[in-house]
Amino acid sequence: MRRTAAGLSMVEVLVAILLLGLIVVLTAQPLINSLNISGTSSTTLAGTRKAQDVMERARSVVMANYNAPMGPLSLMPKDTSTVICQDISLANVVTGSCNDMAAGSNSLFAPFKRRLIVTTPIDKQTPVVLTLDVR
Repeated sequence: MRRTAAGLSMVEVLVAILLLGLIVVLTAQPLINSLNISGTSSTTLAGTRKAQDVMERARSVVMANYNAPMGPLSLMPKDTSTVICQDISLANVVTGSCNDMAAGSNSLFAPFKRRLIVTTPIDKQTPVVLTLDVR
């Protein structure tokens, strides 16, 4: 009778380690990519929340001072966001900036609506741009 050695040979152990390493490498890259996407998504969400906050503050200023909003808009806290206010005609055409009436333009009437555009930059990404028409 012949006795066989119990256990695994060196070649079998090396093949098992190679397969295990290959599986780890193949699953690690998608995991790292998903973590990067999660971080990017979190940054975008924070930028969008900031832009929405600035938009709501600007909207309340315009609603409270519809005929001359630029004075109060210029007093809003300065941060990295940019607020643009435009006058919009009934035909949905930009007719000027919101400070036209405050500067004593010839128009006797307030514009049909005002458009607020808030731009908030985000680190290493495209800025968040929100637009709101206020009547």
